[in-house]
Amino acid sequence: MLKIPFFRLGTWKHPAYGDIKATQTFLSEMMDNFKKNVLGREVFIRIGHDKGSGETFGGAEAKGWVKELKQEGDVIYAFTEPATPEDEKLVKDKRYKFASAEYNENYTDRESGKKVGPVLLAIALTNEPFLTKLPEAIVLAEQPDLFIMDYQLLSEDKGGKEKMDILEMLKKLSETVTGFVTGQQKTNEDTTKALAEMKVKLEEAQAINIKLSAAADNSESERKLAVVESQVKDMVAEGIPPVMVEQWKQLAVSEAGSSTIKLADGKEMTQADSMKAMLLAMPKENRIQLGQKGQQGGDPTEAEKIKLAADEDIIAAGGRLDEKTGKYII
Repeated sequence: MLKIPFFRLGTWKHPAYGDIKATQTFLSEMMDNFKKNVLGREVFIRIGHDKGSGETFGGAEAKGWVKELKQEGDVIYAFTEPATPEDEKLVKDKRYKFASAEYNENYTDRESGKKVGPVLLAIALTNEPFLTKLPEAIVLAEQPDLFIMDYQLLSEDKGGKEKMDILEMLKKLSETVTGFVTGQQKTNEDTTKALAEMKVKLEEAQAINIKLSAAADNSESERKLAVVESQVKDMVAEGIPPVMVEQWKQLAVSEAGSSTIKLADGKEMTQADSMKAMLLAMPKENRIQLGQKGQQGGDPTEAEKIKLAADEDIIAAGGRLDEKTGKYII
């Protein structure tokens, strides 16, 4: 694709045509008439202002076909498809650096007979343009054939259906981006549509990511609860009063339980582990024996259940049970 500057804002004094004035209105009307195809045919690129050496009109050979006009700053550019690779090399090898417009200042529409303003007829490649201070014509860099997004970073053996949905969505997004990059010489309407589709794909992928994050958080919470429940059973088996173990459990499953404290020796320990260590350091006489909990003789009777509840309350209050007499000591 060639990018050929052929007109700009300014004023020039031509020896044959008099003053050439290119105002913004003039340039805008020329681009608008091109877009409406007022000329009724494609605008072509020729070498110099050669009308052709043949006996019939229209013998000038096309070196390219103009697909779009676009203004950048003060300059209008013609985005042109070369007729052959050799025609592209004329610009690429800098054999022709500049261009000159052929236009009708107030063109008469051949169908309506009305005057429609400035219409571009052709563009000549030349090294001696009359308009001054035009940029050089250039060959646009070739667009890559494929734009690859690394959607395979998410492995297919992890994450289940939700991650597979993301893989498929990112794959489609990659294809959308590829189409956008390789086809960005299309009209502005096509470009806007492609960008809108990309935005929708990104929003959908973001929604699934949020869902996966929530699922991961729930899974982690369930794993943490299972670990704590296992420790609860071990602590009760060690004779730690259940009411105290239950209080420890509430701390262990909370965010506060995960926070750390620094010990005197410089080591760090979580709040939950610190409280657990204190409970396990409880003197033996303050713990509940296995026989008291009915774990040695099958299910406890109603009387045993009442006795166990009383034992737990006394111990929780700081008392203890005399193992020889069975009496409470406060």
